[in-house]
Amino acid sequence: MKILWFTNTPANAAGFFKDPTIKGGWLQGLNKEIEDKVNLHVAFFNPKGPAEFTYGNTKFHSIIPKDWKLRLILNSFFNLDTERNDKALYLQIINKVKPDLIHIHGTENGYISILSETRLPVIVSLQGITTVIYKKHNADFSPLQLRSVSYISGLKMASLLPKTYFSQKKSFLKRYLREQKFLSSAKYVEGRTDWDKRVASILAPGAEYFHVDRILRNDFYQHTWKNPGNKVLQIHSTSGAGIYKGLETIFEAAYELNNIGFKFNWNIAGVSKGDPILSLVKKHLKSNYSESGINFLGKQSAGELIKTMIVSDLFVMTSHIENSPNNLAEAMVLGMPCIATHAGGTSTYIKDGENGILIQDGDPWSLAGAILELWNNKEKALALAKKAKEDALERHSVGKITNSMLKIYESIIGNKD
Repeated sequence: MKILWFTNTPANAAGFFKDPTIKGGWLQGLNKEIEDKVNLHVAFFNPKGPAEFTYGNTKFHSIIPKDWKLRLILNSFFNLDTERNDKALYLQIINKVKPDLIHIHGTENGYISILSETRLPVIVSLQGITTVIYKKHNADFSPLQLRSVSYISGLKMASLLPKTYFSQKKSFLKRYLREQKFLSSAKYVEGRTDWDKRVASILAPGAEYFHVDRILRNDFYQHTWKNPGNKVLQIHSTSGAGIYKGLETIFEAAYELNNIGFKFNWNIAGVSKGDPILSLVKKHLKSNYSESGINFLGKQSAGELIKTMIVSDLFVMTSHIENSPNNLAEAMVLGMPCIATHAGGTSTYIKDGENGILIQDGDPWSLAGAILELWNNKEKALALAKKAKEDALERHSVGKITNSMLKIYESIIGNKD
């Protein structure tokens, strides 16, 4: 089988670029597992090239628009849809590779337009579904607050039209409209959660749905959390700079804990001290904003994350919308006590009271209470942690996922006529 992937990240070529912070660890894992079993080609946006290269047993193809420098400027300052003219580049790679099947990873970017351009079988992986992200994007922030803060450091000084969080929602609108336009014609989609299956039944009503879980970064399978016995509660969150990641819920919960005199250290990976998201949260929370007890770790590699997580007492995820959150999956496979918001697909991962605790999205009081509950009831925390690891190891079994993906490819190629 010759399979062509279109991806938002370099997949396993992250090793080629020697950058441990490249996102998409699940693609790296799947890439490694299937490259010896199929003839795998991977296409991704890589304007600096090289145009083609081989890494491991995978052939990589760089998508290089001739005007990529101009596009970066236009996209940075004016939020223009710079992907609308890339169909010819996608088709050029397809015609060169001549695959038996095309696998588009994610509906967020322009690759989804391939569905209207080829008669080859195409399967689409559901990652973040922009139709729902667009609806949840603003959380509780006002339009005025969203207009007042650039989401790229220093951009306000560099442009008369800075990219604010308000304009960021406009870019999601473009993605949302494109997703709805093209996904409706998909014949095959794959996902992992009850949530994405339900959404797919509406956005891609004629598509056959396949369930395939994700392979996590290998380092997380190799370690197990054990009760560290800290005298002061250590909380870990792996988040990001998107406003729908619920960072304000962390600060609100921390404010409530501080108000009752409870001592803690809350380490947040993926967010740095100077990130613009903090300015937005500060404007939003006003006098309720305090960094007391909160530490910002910035971007971290898998190894760095694990070092912090295995000496923490709890993992907390506060997103307003997720599909299958890798940060939560990684915490569960380590065997940590986990608290997460009931958002999107998280209820497929956490069964409340069985392998973790689910709280209402955007509810800092319930979050603070759940933190106290697990800190004061070590027996319950350990029981949830043990079940979390058992469930996660079964769900993220490398062999099971690899075999499932290969069987899906064989099934679709066998039915392509």
